[in-house]
Amino acid sequence: MNHRPDDAVPAPRTPGGRPAGPVADELAHHEPDHSSDSVVGPLVVGAGLVLGGGVLIAQVFAIDAEGFSPEGPRFFPLVVLTLLTVLGAVYLLQQVLAIVRGTETLPAEKFSHMPAAGALLGLLVVYAFVLGPVGYVPATSAFFVGAARTMGSRNLPRDVVVGVGLSLLVYLTFTRALGVFLPQGVFPL
Repeated sequence: MNHRPDDAVPAPRTPGGRPAGPVADELAHHEPDHSSDSVVGPLVVGAGLVLGGGVLIAQVFAIDAEGFSPEGPRFFPLVVLTLLTVLGAVYLLQQVLAIVRGTETLPAEKFSHMPAAGALLGLLVVYAFVLGPVGYVPATSAFFVGAARTMGSRNLPRDVVVGVGLSLLVYLTFTRALGVFLPQGVFPL
């Protein structure tokens, strides 16, 4: 019987799609380990989500408006922030229960992307300051290109085309279709 490579039985895989069995053992030596063994890190993240959500929910109540109708300015921020806070509380509870039971905590990825995260935070601060004077379209386009480059993109023409296209689409949708006016800046549209 003549066997072709097409007839080969595929290697077994885990539910997550990773190779299982001897192939997995062989690949485990070649794949970098991105998981963290920290018990404190996931607790800090969960507590930060809950506390941050609580502070932001308090700010929603400070919005000068009456009621919580879906047309008002409080409704959607309250819904999103409530979901964020509840999910953060569930995550925190899962981590605490895993520690109390003595089982392994939920997998967490090492936070080894600090330079990129810091650069994105800096870009966001600059974006907030230039949004008004420069305008939505150029500021958002530049922010998108900068964020894409920070996250590892090396295709500048594509980043520029997508950044400008998305910012124009959002600008025109908000100003023309929804009647929400974004800063015009140096290029009034």
